[in-house]
This record gives sequence, C-alpha cells and structure tokens, in this order.
Amino acid sequence: MLETILPGACSRLKIFLSYASEHKRIAEELAQTLKNSGHDVFFDKDSLPAGEDYHAQIRNGVATCDRFVFLISRSSLEPGRFTLSELEFARKRWPSPAGRVYPVLLDKTIKPEDLPPYLKTVQALSIVGNATTEIAAEIDKTRRTRTSVLAGLAVVLIGLVAGGITLAGATLFKLQAEVAYNPPVKVDLRPLIAPPEMGGQGDAWLKSDVALTALQNGYTYLTSSGAKASVRDEQVEIRVDGQASSFEYLYEVNIMRNCVEGGWHCARSPKALRTLSPGESFAFQNMYRAKPSVSWDALIDKIASAKKSVSVVFTGRVGVDRGGRLVETPIRHECMLDMAKLQSDIAETRQKRGRIPIIMQPQCSYR
Repeated sequence: MLETILPGACSRLKIFLSYASEHKRIAEELAQTLKNSGHDVFFDKDSLPAGEDYHAQIRNGVATCDRFVFLISRSSLEPGRFTLSELEFARKRWPSPAGRVYPVLLDKTIKPEDLPPYLKTVQALSIVGNATTEIAAEIDKTRRTRTSVLAGLAVVLIGLVAGGITLAGATLFKLQAEVAYNPPVKVDLRPLIAPPEMGGQGDAWLKSDVALTALQNGYTYLTSSGAKASVRDEQVEIRVDGQASSFEYLYEVNIMRNCVEGGWHCARSPKALRTLSPGESFAFQNMYRAKPSVSWDALIDKIASAKKSVSVVFTGRVGVDRGGRLVETPIRHECMLDMAKLQSDIAETRQKRGRIPIIMQPQCSYR
C-alpha cells in the first residue's frame, strides 16, 4: 500500500469533530491526538464568530471534511442542540454514512433506539479504554493516499517512462494512479435467508448461502481528459487460513439497521453507474453471494475454528480505451479481519443466545 511508503501528509484527512460543550475536554484531547497523526481537525467552535458567519463556517466545515466524528451523549442528542444541525449537514452530504460518519458512544446508557435514524445505520464505536486513543486509531485505519498525490505520481511516472527511465515495481502505478479504487471500511456478513426475528421462517437461515456486502466500494477517475473508464463487477473471496470461497455479484444494496425499505437484503434500484468520465467518482454498496454455495453455519464454524487469519479479497477491474483497444487492469485489496474479535463475538453470542450470530460487520484493515 502506498500509505506505507509515502509520508503521512500524503494521506492526511480533514476531520470534523461534532460534540456538546460539556465534552469539550475530550474533544480537545481527541483533536490533538488526531493532529499528532497528521490530520486536519475542525473542532474549536469557540473561535468562530457568532451569527450567520458561524453557521456558514460550520456548514462549510462539514462540506469539506473527509470524516465526520459525532460524540454521542445525552447533551449532544438534546433537541435544539447545534450538534444535531451538524449531523443534518452530514446526512445531506452523505445519505449513506458508512465509511464517512463515525458515531462514538460516550454514554453507555444510551440505547440504539435513542439515536437519530441516520446514526442507526452505522455501528457506533463503544469506548473500552482511553477514548482519544481508540477513536484516533479507528480513524487512522481509514487513511488513504490522497488522489491529488496519486495523480501527481502518475504524471511523474509518465514523464520518467517517456524519458526512457525504468523503475523497479513501476507497475504499481499502471492504472491504480489513473483510476483509484477505494476499498470498503468494513464488510457485512449475513445469511441470504432472513432469520425468524427478521421475518424468516424456522431454521432455514442456518443452511442458506452466505451474503457479503462491501461497506462501501468507491472509484475515482483521476485523469482530467480522455476516454471513459469501464468498471466491472468486483471479484470477491473470503479467505479463512488461506482457504478461499468465491462470491458473485448479487445486487446493489443500501445497508441500514433492519433494512426497513429493502427487506433483509437491503436491496435498492437502479444499479450504480458503472462507467467513469474523467474527473468523476462514485461509491456504492454491492452484495455478493457465495458461489459455489457456502452455508451460513458452515462459514461461522470455519471462522470460529480459524488458526491463522480471516480476510476478504476484493479485486476491482477497470477498463480504459487505448486507441480503440480496451486495456483492463485489476486493482486488488485484501481486507484483513480481526480474527480474535470475530471468534470472541461468535462465542459470546452462542453463550448468551444459544445460537450463532445472524449478522457480523467486522472492520477492515489493509496491508
């Protein structure tokens, strides 16, 4: 990954920190921790002038940020609080908050049903130890090399190649510098058939196929001119201790809590745009189905007994017209899942409920 060989400034994020004034001390500590990691942080509301300019700057701060962190407390959820206005700005910018909005539960007495509907669609981070350290670590996991840096590297590489200079490993930038594929922050794993508590019948869900959703995929066409880029359906594999299970595209979805509008699968229509014009970008959530068939209970048993690693491999394929000839290049990312946490969650669900989980949404880390 480029993040391991380029300076941290190349993957700097703009972070908007939304909090109630009662938690300013935690906000200050968190802001400083994020700044120490090289990020830009908007959080000091007290330094802004009152009145219309204040609202405009807040709105602009949300409109230009890469990540929106919302510190959840009784105070921040009180009607009339500006934190709710900031959350509304975020909702208008990102109708689907996955990978962009990070709710952080400061008050553990707050129940999921107490949250605004928008925040119910993403998993809130519950603090175990030091709040600032844990939040900063979650944000750092989502660092991506900025597209402007990738575009600059592409220009440099083109110039070097045109000048007859050969670089070891230059294929790293072959198409990745032209079309950037942003892999998911986390994945959603569930049985294809809904369990009884979600509208299904009996135990059919246990033996039904596994459905996997990327939360979420994204592509950016970095060049400023030229032919359109064609985006193929991603090839997906789950690997448990190196043993791979393949998945095929099922349909585009919009994963939300309980998926009220799209049913158990959260299906949506129409399918996202699959071509990119120069300078264009788009993001989407695709659901994939195990092929050949892998049952839900078999996958859970396999993860529970894993010894080395559990990961999801995404291979995006992008084609660009080169003078009448379509050149297609794969872009591969391996989402490493926290095997120990998955196994702990499975064991805890079995102990508390006497059965295996019905949904798992592990975070991705990339190497």
